[in-house]
Amino acid sequence: MNVGQRIKALRLQKNMTLQQVGDAFGITRSAVGSWERGDTRPDQDKLSRLAKLFGTSVEHLLNGNSVPVSTEHRTPIPLHRPVGLPLIDMREAPKWREKMADEKELCTLERIPCPFAHSPEAFITTVPGHSMYDPAGPKSYSQGDFIAVDPARPAISGSMVLVHKKRTDETLFRQLLIENGKRMVQPLNKKWPEEIESLSDEDSIVGVIIGKWVPE
Repeated sequence: MNVGQRIKALRLQKNMTLQQVGDAFGITRSAVGSWERGDTRPDQDKLSRLAKLFGTSVEHLLNGNSVPVSTEHRTPIPLHRPVGLPLIDMREAPKWREKMADEKELCTLERIPCPFAHSPEAFITTVPGHSMYDPAGPKSYSQGDFIAVDPARPAISGSMVLVHKKRTDETLFRQLLIENGKRMVQPLNKKWPEEIESLSDEDSIVGVIIGKWVPE
């Protein structure tokens, strides 16, 4: 029996679902399934947390030594669900929804609590540069501010959005303008060199900004 098979056996002994184990680590059920199939393997930290979760030892998970958890009591233990949204580099944003669960875990720098309603695909990134800085306007974003982005939120004219430019393969933080079906974006900073810019059919809206945090 290998590591993955032991993880599966212990999970079943605890009457836990793949989703319950995934929730304990802030990952998807498919990522746990990947462990059990042997496609991927938990790192040392996750092995320690798995051992604690199942009431056994890392040694038993690795080589079957030591006594596994008892099968007499099958009451699921309380689980702590992950708190907050994944913080990612803005360069990862264009293909965030396409990434597999394990890839998303590798891209996640940390998790930050989000007080706003959001879809499961939402994430957090940081504001690059000063193109959206306008302290005299109704909205302003400073370099380094945390912004929550929801790919499932409808993008309407006036929305603050992340836009992926196909030709240059760059991701921009801009305000979206739609006039007569034509999509354009603009920076909020009145002193920014680029002003209103038209989007091509190949350019895509990565997500809509649903809130921000100002780090102290």
